Amino acid sequence: MELNKKQGKFSDPRLNKLLVGILLLVLSYLGYEKADLVTSDAASPAVEFSLPSKAIIKGPTTGVPGSLLILDATGSTGDHFAWSVTPELPDGQTTIYPIENSTKCLLTSVPGIYTVFLAVSNSQGIDMVKWSVEVRAGPKPEPDPPKPEPEPDPPKPDPPKPDPEPDFDSEVAKQAYGKAKLAERKPGEVDGLITALKMTVTKAAALNMSVDEINAEFLANTKAVWSSSPDAKTRWSEYRSWQADTLKKNAGSAKQLIQTLQQIVDGLEALND
Repeated sequence: MELNKKQGKFSDPRLNKLLVGILLLVLSYLGYEKADLVTSDAASPAVEFSLPSKAIIKGPTTGVPGSLLILDATGSTGDHFAWSVTPELPDGQTTIYPIENSTKCLLTSVPGIYTVFLAVSNSQGIDMVKWSVEVRAGPKPEPDPPKPEPEPDPPKPDPPKPDPEPDFDSEVAKQAYGKAKLAERKPGEVDGLITALKMTVTKAAALNMSVDEINAEFLANTKAVWSSSPDAKTRWSEYRSWQADTLKKNAGSAKQLIQTLQQIVDGLEALND
């Protein structure tokens, strides 16, 4: 191994890349935030690896199921970025998704407490930092209050005038609005579905996903919405059937599928729940 001599000290840039993987393992098991490698010998010149690189993470510390959690390391100083997380999801599910040349990463929104580690290195050394995010499950829906008995022979009010239908740029958006409007919606359900759709669109575009990967990501992101209430799937059955047929018809390419998901978002956002 050839060392580059500079001001009586030696550094090997290739060694720093190798240390990233080793130090991540140390970090995961021992909880170290930084690691310095310095050796010296009274009978020989000192060998020192200085650490001018800087690891910085910015992002949320809490989240809810279906939310888009992005950790940003663009403020860091370094050439190489390596991410790690503990704990990881079971059954081989991906917990973090590095994007933008690993200067950012997407974190799963499955409930749990996650510790994310970032190692940043350059020709001078390695710096590390950790970041904790807690994804909290939403509160259980409260039962509907009992309805009072109607008064005898109540006067019949005039039927309400229907709200004017909004204008849409696509037939998919119009149908999504109509089908969702017919569902027995509970507070927060439409917002949760919109968040899951947007998260799928963002990941699919950022990671250049295939059609199968997009469908799998969409099912995973909407799972929290349909499991938030015991009867959610029943109340939304007609919409869910339409949505499945629409996505199947528009799965000719990843680009077409992403466009269809965005059109569904446009329709749901018009509900103003």
